[in-house]
Amino acid sequence: MGNEKRLLWAGFMAILAAGVGFAIRGGIFDNWAGEYGFTGAQLGAIGGAGFTGFCFGIVVGGVLADKLGYGKLVIVAFALHVLSAIVTFGASPTNHQSAYNFLLWGMFIFAYANGTLEAVANPLVATLFPQNRTHYLNILHASWPLGMIIGGVLGWILDDKMGVHWKYQLALYLIPTVIYGIMFLGQPMPKSEASKKGLSLGDMFKDVGILGGAVVCFLLAIFFEKNVLGNFMGP
Repeated sequence: MGNEKRLLWAGFMAILAAGVGFAIRGGIFDNWAGEYGFTGAQLGAIGGAGFTGFCFGIVVGGVLADKLGYGKLVIVAFALHVLSAIVTFGASPTNHQSAYNFLLWGMFIFAYANGTLEAVANPLVATLFPQNRTHYLNILHASWPLGMIIGGVLGWILDDKMGVHWKYQLALYLIPTVIYGIMFLGQPMPKSEASKKGLSLGDMFKDVGILGGAVVCFLLAIFFEKNVLGNFMGP
């Protein structure tokens, strides 16, 4: 293909953007508590949406990667990263319930984008470098802690030292987001190994088994009961 290294570093930048955004969001919970008057339980629910969205992104992205291809999923993740900022910035201190919903779903969308990128980046790098996967996957995975460090330091300086409003802090993750979008733009993507081998979705799910499928359904039911239906009834 000839663009293996560019795709590697594009994936690196994508996961770095996820780490920066995750760290900054974690650091502004106290700002949200002060500005919107949220309880600890409400802040916990918002934070929990981040972990739930990440899991959904990995699961759904992993299933669709072989059908849609890596390129389309990158577009989805990029769009969701931008959308999550728009949704989060829509939170207004004049409406407590509305602010809660905006922040919770903004967190979920952001995390879903992160999970989608993980579902793309790992198999993409493994496919690009079949002879040296461990080395290049280690490079890719270094981007997450690096992003966390960068986001944490930026949050400490801008929030604790300079008192910058949380919306300006959070907007910083859009910088690496735009960069990875540009790096991926117009690049040809390889087919996944499952697509090359002609494996169907059913073939790939055989390893999950009935018990694994039941566990997934149970967890999905809990999520929709507590987070989706519960949010319409109030925090």
